[in-house]
Amino acid sequence: MDKTEYIARLSIALDEYEINNKYEILADYEQIIDEILIDFDNDFNEVINKIGYPEILALEIVEEFGFKAIHIKDKSDQELDKNKYHTKRQNTNVIWNIALAVHWFFQTCFIIAFASLVSFTLYFGLDSKLSINQTIENNTQKVELNICKTNNDCQTLLFETPGLVFENSHRGGMHKYNYDNDDLNIASLGNVDNLPIGLFGLVSSSVFLILIFINYLAVYKPVKGVIQRNQQHNRRRAYE
Repeated sequence: MDKTEYIARLSIALDEYEINNKYEILADYEQIIDEILIDFDNDFNEVINKIGYPEILALEIVEEFGFKAIHIKDKSDQELDKNKYHTKRQNTNVIWNIALAVHWFFQTCFIIAFASLVSFTLYFGLDSKLSINQTIENNTQKVELNICKTNNDCQTLLFETPGLVFENSHRGGMHKYNYDNDDLNIASLGNVDNLPIGLFGLVSSSVFLILIFINYLAVYKPVKGVIQRNQQHNRRRAYE
């Protein structure tokens, strides 16, 4: 006999009585058996000597706490109920594990975005500003990005797109201008001056940090708690 068989026999013996805390009793005696085995070098005979055979121990527990006998279902009915319950708990665990995987997917995306924004903010600095100048010149759309870490430390990026159609919205509707038209040589498409990208990066990274924390509290902790309770319940059901 080993610990698993002992606990299983004790569980079967206790099934004949009305015991609300049966699994707590089994867990307590499982711990007691572990302690005895540690003290006596895994000699299971000492377990029998200390607490007796499981059927005798069950009678002692029933007598000590005054549990009442109940009518036991047919064995085939017990096995059917057990299989149905186990399948239901197992399916529930699968669903919660999928929910946990979805959580980790979004959490990973949030963490990557947060790290990228923090790196972006540290690289350019909190005082950095962005200016955008969009023009059409010589049948070409030009977008000039001017990034300044400080007033004296600026970087300019120029993007050119030749021969496209530009659409501009007015109250009268959409008006199209073809860059290939020689009559359209220079036109302004709108400018953005001194956009505080350092402040934008700081605010955006703070938002993603909050999302990471909320995702942890609202999804990870509840889902992980349900999975752990299911695992514990299934472990107790295994005694049967």
